[in-house]
Amino acid sequence: ALSHRQEKAHQLGLGALPPSLIDQLATLGSSFTLWTDVEADGGVRDTLVQQLKLLLKKQQAFVGRDATYYETLSGLADVALTSYKQQIEMYKQVGLEGSFVDELKAKFVEGKTSTIIPLVEYGFVDLAAHLAEKYGEFAVLMRICTNAKDDQRLCAYAEKYKDDGFVEFMFQWYINEGLLDRLFDVPEQFCDRLTDFLSSSPYPQLAWLHHIRTKSFEKAHDVVSELAFAEDGRLSEKKTLLSVAKLSLLASEVGSAGERTEEMDEKLDKIDTELDVILHQESLPDEVKKRVKVDFESPLNPRQLIDFYTRNPAATELDFRKAQDLVGYLDSDTCDVTEVIFTIWSRALLHDGDIWTQTQ
Repeated sequence: ALSHRQEKAHQLGLGALPPSLIDQLATLGSSFTLWTDVEADGGVRDTLVQQLKLLLKKQQAFVGRDATYYETLSGLADVALTSYKQQIEMYKQVGLEGSFVDELKAKFVEGKTSTIIPLVEYGFVDLAAHLAEKYGEFAVLMRICTNAKDDQRLCAYAEKYKDDGFVEFMFQWYINEGLLDRLFDVPEQFCDRLTDFLSSSPYPQLAWLHHIRTKSFEKAHDVVSELAFAEDGRLSEKKTLLSVAKLSLLASEVGSAGERTEEMDEKLDKIDTELDVILHQESLPDEVKKRVKVDFESPLNPRQLIDFYTRNPAATELDFRKAQDLVGYLDSDTCDVTEVIFTIWSRALLHDGDIWTQTQ
């Protein structure tokens, strides 16, 4: 019946709805429904949907049998999905919006997922691909290409759906599925698109890895250094990111024929400063770490480290020297550097230990 209606519409040249009919449908709203789209009890689409659910529920009993069952399932799914698609397109053409349209779209997505994926799982890839291509079910197309490791087919889909965001969907699908090896091994023709995608996505930790792979070392440095300076959760993570940022910058220098610029020197100095502060934190005496209830696995700032070095009852001359060294890393905009220096010296003079005797 549905095929008959489509055939007659094609023969009569019925395509876009005329303006007069659009106005009438807009007035009727969601109360207007084609007979093939009725979902109430006994309606055509409701009957189809119920039949599909029964077939899917019993599919385990058909494992190992011929393809007739799955061809039937595919055919019924095609009719139901066509009904959803045409109704959504009609509402769009009329300009109808609202919760009923959103609900209809949700049912369409659910219907695609529940009917096409089983075809893939049971090996009927051609049937699944036909439906997925017809209804733009990119997740199924990605699963088909990934399972078969078919880059040629993947590239064909990228070209076919180039205006529908397929390539960006592909990147996001790899991330969601945890297939980062596939993400970083996409065909070369997608590399620039991947760069743009990662640059504008909330995945900077992936962006710098891609820059390393494409030998864009300066871009890798820019991304990873930003991550390093913002890291305030784990000291080891911060140290690793700073080291990678430094190596990336040095690699970019090699790539630019060894021409080091003043800007590069400034960036290296900034990284070295952060690494020096981390080294001072790692060098804190064990008695300090045991005595003070502080998370020493998280990065501390120079002012905090100065206090830990100078408040330690067992502090040595070397500890006070380290505190004095840390003064050079203080931000004069956020603290009074002169006051901190006086504090260090006053604590050294009032220290109960024998550092002055040893110094003499």
